[in-house]
Amino acid sequence: MPSKWVTSKGSVITLVVSGRNNIFLVESQDTVLLVDAGMGYMYDNLLLKIKKTGAVPSVIALTHAHYDHVENTLKLKEHFGAGVLIHLAEAEHLKAGVNPEDKPVKGKFTIEGENYPPVIPDIIVDDVYEAGGGIVIMHTPGHTPGSVSVIVDDEIAAVGDAMFNVFPGQAMVPYVMDRRMLLKSWKKLLDTKCGIFLPSHGRAITRQTVEKVYKKYA
Repeated sequence: MPSKWVTSKGSVITLVVSGRNNIFLVESQDTVLLVDAGMGYMYDNLLLKIKKTGAVPSVIALTHAHYDHVENTLKLKEHFGAGVLIHLAEAEHLKAGVNPEDKPVKGKFTIEGENYPPVIPDIIVDDVYEAGGGIVIMHTPGHTPGSVSVIVDDEIAAVGDAMFNVFPGQAMVPYVMDRRMLLKSWKKLLDTKCGIFLPSHGRAITRQTVEKVYKKYA
């Protein structure tokens, strides 16, 4: 997978860390935003990779409050002095340092993960939030109630766990709280002009793949 994408307006999205989780740094004309904070063991490498870009994130946008996406949030907030952004539906989870629950697409049981250091968010969003510089935070629930996606110049979307592409051609998420709601979120994402969707797990997904999988499940 490429490690960098550039929009027609010059915004740069860099994959700063990959593996268990993908973490993206978005640099627009007047905003530097980190998408998710990753797991504890990733911290040193993540910090090094961010510093290598020369950019200083002013906002840490959390796609949702599962521990594998937020465990380093407090450390990164303190290191960079960045504001932490999360959706209203998961702000209390972040404050308490606990996971929202989720469940397999075809299963009945819930999954509970690990706790993490509590963080007081600075920016609590609802449906749509203009972060500046062509960056829009869009509510895309389904995987969790407060999942959000980061839309850059209406061309590229960092979608957190709203999509999943560990195996080629796959986009459906293995664990969701509400699949019907997830598909509505996919429709919202497809209503943008985005041609590339960047999941937190796996490779970039083309619009064509998302459209194909959406038709299968809708």
